[in-house]
Amino acid sequence: MLKNIFLCGCIIVMVPPCVWAFDGEREGFVLGFGVGAGAANIERIAWYQTRTDNLYGIYTDLTLGWGMSNRVVIHYAGRQQFAFENDGWYLGFPAFGVSYFRKPEAPSLILMAGVGMMLGLSIESVGTGSAYGVGGAGPYVGVGYEWSKNFAAEFCFGRSLDVLRDALEADHSISWFSVSVHYLAY
Repeated sequence: MLKNIFLCGCIIVMVPPCVWAFDGEREGFVLGFGVGAGAANIERIAWYQTRTDNLYGIYTDLTLGWGMSNRVVIHYAGRQQFAFENDGWYLGFPAFGVSYFRKPEAPSLILMAGVGMMLGLSIESVGTGSAYGVGGAGPYVGVGYEWSKNFAAEFCFGRSLDVLRDALEADHSISWFSVSVHYLAY
């Protein structure tokens, strides 16, 4: 009985803010999902060799943010790319950024910029004791177009600065870009 009362209390407290969050205005809480295609170039430079992997695959992202106004949204974007060539790769790009909408309502041009980590892991190397991974921090920029309320197409580009090194002290760099379609609930 006490459990049911607690559950009802939680629902009463949580539902109204969720409903108010999605009021059709970009100001306030925003939640977005995207899917598309991505490409990445991973370069590993050691004193004895240079290894380059060009990866193409499925791109997804999850965006959580707060609209400061109907034109400016500050957000966290968890971007992922799954590539299946070169033994398979998982690439993750968690980042914090800002999106600027040219107009307060759709249709609108979108400009994006942010900074985050770029991490890559060879799927074949997982569990072998010789995992091959790369990573670094760096900026990203993007441009998009919200053609209808909540729906947009985006193009993003990012480049890492070497942060993580492997046992051989090799330098790494990651360049990536994505083309995607997004649904942004606000």
